[in-house]
Amino acid sequence: MRVLIAGGGTGGHLFPALAIAEELWRQVSEAKVLFLGGDRGLEKQIVPQEGFDFASVSVRGWSRRFHWQTIAFPWFLFLGLWRSFMILRRFRPKVVVGTGGYVSGPVVFLASLMGIPTLIQEQNSFPGITTRILSPRVDQVHLSFPQSRRYFRKKNHLRMSGNPLRTELDRAERRCAAEAFALDPRRKTVLVMGGSQGAHSINMAVARGFDRLKAENIQVIWQTGKGDLAQIRQQFAERGPGTVVVDFIRDMSSAYGAADVVVCRAGATTVAEIALCGLPAIFVPYPFAAADHQRINAQALVKAGAAEMVLNGELRGDKLISVLLCLLGDDRCLRQMAEKSKLLGRPQAAATVVQAIRELAGER
Repeated sequence: MRVLIAGGGTGGHLFPALAIAEELWRQVSEAKVLFLGGDRGLEKQIVPQEGFDFASVSVRGWSRRFHWQTIAFPWFLFLGLWRSFMILRRFRPKVVVGTGGYVSGPVVFLASLMGIPTLIQEQNSFPGITTRILSPRVDQVHLSFPQSRRYFRKKNHLRMSGNPLRTELDRAERRCAAEAFALDPRRKTVLVMGGSQGAHSINMAVARGFDRLKAENIQVIWQTGKGDLAQIRQQFAERGPGTVVVDFIRDMSSAYGAADVVVCRAGATTVAEIALCGLPAIFVPYPFAAADHQRINAQALVKAGAAEMVLNGELRGDKLISVLLCLLGDDRCLRQMAEKSKLLGRPQAAATVVQAIRELAGER
């Protein structure tokens, strides 16, 4: 059984793809999986480290404003189509899965022309442009949010499966998780992250309120991204124990296990991980996301009482730190938010998608 999985560019597209691949191997141990990704994204480094075969294509996204990529787009599209065609001929997959991002477009389109069963897994509440363009051509589209249905004219191939997450993301036991970061499991801990590349505005808001956090004896696991790492580490990492500053966290199980509250963007994968782990959160949606989809992603947890939301424009003041300290000072509220968050998780999402892949491949 050969399955080609295409997607990447960001962790939001990559990690659901890895979750699907791992679940496929769990259900069908002899399955052959090939990842197709970009030549510049996270996937080029991470996928081979996870033990999966990887091939890359030189595709670039379409720039909405006039840019050199606007001129080069047709050339990269042609290269992507040609490279994808050669890979499809060589690998001969039974099913092609796209998890979003421009890199998945050419190969899913070609597979549909060649009669190969195709499936798209869409993470966000507002479907990406690749999903919207390819939706009429593919066999199934798997959604993470019920409200996404309204963006599709054709609806009989839509499936509500949730966002696939890796099994290793079950929260580690608190004591072991804290020890993984050299932290004290008895102290309140906040996990700050802005997605796989960090978020400058969140970093600066936490930096301004850092002294207030330390005054309350609060520990911080701080994923800054590469851009702010040197500055944040120089200013704060040496100010006593209880502050961990890194550009990227690989052991998310321990990070979630050690945390009492998460401060983060509201990408679909992050929202799904937080719900799966049953964690309270303060979401700061990325303000320039297409159709403001990060705010919509976060609203599901906010309306359920599982999270708070602080808008990016409100980071200039002290609202983020004030909301954070209020939550950390109310154990009863934290417990209630955690319980409500856990109810929104979809732990079977990867298994649901893999079952659909097996059916498309002719297995029953």
